[in-house]
Amino acid sequence: LNEYHRGWTGYSWSREHFPDPETFLKRMHDKGLKVSLNLHPHEGIHPHEEAYEAVAAAVGVDPASKKAIPFDIADPIFTQAYFEHLHHPLEQQGVNFWWIDWQQGTRCSREGLDPLWWLNHLHHYDSGRDEKRPLIFSRWGGYGNHRYQIGFSGDTHITWRSLAFQPHFTSCGSNAGYTWWSHDIGGHYKGFLEPELYTRWVQYGVFSPIMRLHAAKGYYNERRPWALGAEAYPIARRAMRLRHALIPYLYSMARRTHTEAFPLVRPMYWSHAESEEAYACPNQYWFGSEMIAAPFLKPRDTDTRLSRAVVWLPDGDWYNFFTGEPYAGNQWHALYGTLEEIPIFVPKGAIIPMAADNSIHHTQNPVDLKLKVFAGTDNTFELYEDDGQTKAFETGAFSITEITQKWDHNRMSLTLSAARGNSSAVPAARTVKAEIVGVRAPDAVILQINGVPRKMRFDYTPSTECLTIDLGNIPTTAKAVLSLTTETTTLLSRRDRLIERCAGMIAHFVTHTQAKDRVRKRLEDIRNDPAALLEFRALLTETQRRALIEVLRGTGVEFIDNIGDDKAIIMWNNEQSGHFRFHFVSSGGSYNKHGIAPRFKKIGLNKKSRDEADTLWPHEKWALCFDYAGMAALESGSGELSL
Repeated sequence: LNEYHRGWTGYSWSREHFPDPETFLKRMHDKGLKVSLNLHPHEGIHPHEEAYEAVAAAVGVDPASKKAIPFDIADPIFTQAYFEHLHHPLEQQGVNFWWIDWQQGTRCSREGLDPLWWLNHLHHYDSGRDEKRPLIFSRWGGYGNHRYQIGFSGDTHITWRSLAFQPHFTSCGSNAGYTWWSHDIGGHYKGFLEPELYTRWVQYGVFSPIMRLHAAKGYYNERRPWALGAEAYPIARRAMRLRHALIPYLYSMARRTHTEAFPLVRPMYWSHAESEEAYACPNQYWFGSEMIAAPFLKPRDTDTRLSRAVVWLPDGDWYNFFTGEPYAGNQWHALYGTLEEIPIFVPKGAIIPMAADNSIHHTQNPVDLKLKVFAGTDNTFELYEDDGQTKAFETGAFSITEITQKWDHNRMSLTLSAARGNSSAVPAARTVKAEIVGVRAPDAVILQINGVPRKMRFDYTPSTECLTIDLGNIPTTAKAVLSLTTETTTLLSRRDRLIERCAGMIAHFVTHTQAKDRVRKRLEDIRNDPAALLEFRALLTETQRRALIEVLRGTGVEFIDNIGDDKAIIMWNNEQSGHFRFHFVSSGGSYNKHGIAPRFKKIGLNKKSRDEADTLWPHEKWALCFDYAGMAALESGSGELSL
């Protein structure tokens, strides 16, 4: 605010707050941080700007007139001054890239030219001068224009419903080729950011294309994790550190996006287009080639004190990324978790390179590498590395390290190949640690570096079926081969942990301790016959009983109402057990069915034509009764499910 202008714009530092901008920017760079400044260019250039005289002279305005210089990105003379006198000097001070926050629509002095489209185009190529790698952060400029920028969503609301909308919306961006989409994690305004909502949003942000926290100015609009309370802070901190540890995986996936149009985040139907289930799980998505994310999007239940999510795992064997617990594929799973837990799943054979703890405090290619390997089948992961700054990769200045696991019943090998290509940006050597999940304790562990045996330390944890091996310091020009063998018929181990998981859930239930212990002791009986849970009707609430039945017996129902008008009901009964029955009726009579709950069924609630099967018209009221073996039923007469 000044005598010339009271709007939201500016290209000059506030010397009150930044008396020495160059030193400030250098300190940021010394910490390994990059700096972006927000642009609202539509108001033009006013006399208070430090660069006003230079811009005025360049466009033919007398500086003594103190006239405002209108913004006109369609004028080549103005555009040249815009970059040379306003932006380039700030970049020389240390500003790394620009956040183009255009909000003024498509009006322009040149008919048919959208200013945002042109701003994105020009800023992208200008940022790539002098062999720098182009980078801008901006709003959606239309189809085709999204090739240029990291996407900026605009202002999200601070609500659970806003969080719940993001996974589906973000993954669908890949359908249009908009792969590097971001939104305001935590929400921007219009709501209340409770610590639980903040934590879940940060956790989702870890498994998003761009992790970016942002909010409107305000005393209570906090996004710093230490300001959100004793419970949220350590959990959010671990999540943010995990994001940084995943950079080797993320950067390798970014390379695939660049060369193969293979987005980091993809809807499930990209890989399983022929499966009806893939179109019925909008809240989950592929995260790279090795992970499926199904984030918690609702607050914890007051009775179970756990969050709930639902995931469909395609055919095959799967693992929980964090615990190593095995999960069956071609099934739906109800997931219940504490605030610390994030539902991430990996298929057998998955290989995920990560930066070890000593390498997550900087942005260079890691000198300490951790390999998370999930047992079960052959697979190769290509770890991609370059200088991260320049265009040199376009002419071959990059390195690829192949990480391969091979399986043969009672033996497996893990090979870390020598880096191939231009290794100028790769450390000369790395310390390497491998965590191999889903194996039994091997009888022999052998490590060879370029064919020469080397001693190493390893440790096996039976409860998690995980073998941790410290391979030591390995030259990146060397080939390392780790071999495991067992004298039994198979090296694989997939211990059933279902009862343990349910016992852990019960620990959080709001009921007295003796009741918890009685239920825990009967979990195996309930698993075999869900009617055994009937005796605990007076001790457990309906939501508590429902949680146990859904997990123990692989059956349940989910109401999807967070993706605009495309509401739907999902039912599943993995074992097609006769214990679980349903009855669904609609007011218009278009759908009236009952019987044993199907293995899978989607009932749409937004019919658009008479040709759509298993779908109701939007105006129809409906009621669903889902009988969890006589213990919990979901009913509605108004279009919403409730217990």
